[in-house]
Amino acid sequence: MLLADGPAALRDEVAVVNDDIWAMGKIQTKALFGTTARRTSDVVGLAIRQTPYGMVRPYVRAQQPLPQWLDGAVLAAAGAILDLAERA
Repeated sequence: MLLADGPAALRDEVAVVNDDIWAMGKIQTKALFGTTARRTSDVVGLAIRQTPYGMVRPYVRAQQPLPQWLDGAVLAAAGAILDLAERA
């Protein structure tokens, strides 16, 4: 983990590097679903972070080009997961 293993001089910066992104995600979740309840936020996070990353990662790791169909697959998977988010 970068925070634990990275240079000591950068640890404070690394600790907050994603704070603005998480704040924007909260704002967007509230705008779309009317809530930032834990379950809704977790589902949105899965849809917009873990799912796309997990689907793209094998190709990036293998240094292979992304297949043309992957965008559609990521969009479909993320959309299906977002359908599980509870609206206030």
